[in-house]
Amino acid sequence: MSLARKILSLDDDSPDLESVLESKSARSLLTVRDSTDTNGSPNRSPLVRLLSLLKRRPILSIRVFCWRRKLRDSPPIIAEELASAITMASRARNPLLAHKYFNIYKSLVNGPFLFNVLMTAYMYNGDVEETFLLFYKLQRLTEYGPDTVSYNILLSLCSYRRLVQEMESVFYEMEIYGIPPSIKTYHILIRGYLRSGMWEQMESIFGSLKKPNTSTHLLMLRGYALAGKLEKMERMYELVKREVHTRGRSLIWAMISAYYKVGGESSRRKIIELVKLVGEEEHLYFPHLHMVLISVYTEEGLIDEVKRIFDALNRNMVIGSHRVMRTILAFYLRYGDVRYLDWAIIRAQIVGWNLGTGRVTDPVVKWGY
Repeated sequence: MSLARKILSLDDDSPDLESVLESKSARSLLTVRDSTDTNGSPNRSPLVRLLSLLKRRPILSIRVFCWRRKLRDSPPIIAEELASAITMASRARNPLLAHKYFNIYKSLVNGPFLFNVLMTAYMYNGDVEETFLLFYKLQRLTEYGPDTVSYNILLSLCSYRRLVQEMESVFYEMEIYGIPPSIKTYHILIRGYLRSGMWEQMESIFGSLKKPNTSTHLLMLRGYALAGKLEKMERMYELVKREVHTRGRSLIWAMISAYYKVGGESSRRKIIELVKLVGEEEHLYFPHLHMVLISVYTEEGLIDEVKRIFDALNRNMVIGSHRVMRTILAFYLRYGDVRYLDWAIIRAQIVGWNLGTGRVTDPVVKWGY
């Protein structure tokens, strides 16, 4: 959309925004209604499409919505457009503005839709109390009450913050009031138990599902990896191998960490195979795994791989961890590569690595450098 490109080229406080929006083409586009696609289905509101393109610039999005609200002789704002505006206010970390939009238009929208949007905005901003208060308001002061989406929002909030008892209470309330859970409901519960390290409860939820889908299996793969249950992890991996290879980089690293914790030659071999599934240097941007790969390559005697990691780290980041540097230096000492060790220390000092005082030199002295 050329209009989106023009707007994105502006600063958040640019005075030129209104002149862009006041153009004839922009006005006609953003006030159109009742358009359909080639199949005869209603199209999304052009304003909603525009706001979605501007989602990384929430301040600009809000200014566009404010301009649209003030237009005279144009169709009224619809629920979908208002939901986008509330979401943008949330992204801009302005829950007060989100609440203002909600209050202005809530009487025009029947059902829990707008409540759910505002609850999501509060959740996005980490406001636990306001999220629950709005839920209770929806529950007690409206004739329609909360739906599955409403409960899922509360569950997500509790899951993310590891409020396990509260999460279980919300789910129990769903059962009491006969609110049908969706597959997303169970995924949220699994994530909550996963984050809290409650593996038995995680497996119990998984076992209760009659038709788990690919997303369920990906979640359980991560859970089994974190729990160190390698056999179950490997069985789950076989079910979703294609998805893991195409969009599951973090899952690959979770599996690598699981194998590393167990140790042994078999685990090291599997780690090396898994690393091949990742981009050439992508693993270099996962600092917590530097130690894992360096240790594995050291045990396998893969000197060139350790050198490659060290070279790439020098190009891409400054290391502040003594442990990483100690491991690299100890590796070169172990294999007697003193000349490269000398070069490595000088190179690390030049780029600003934290070599410490004594912590790194101790192993050097120990090995007689």
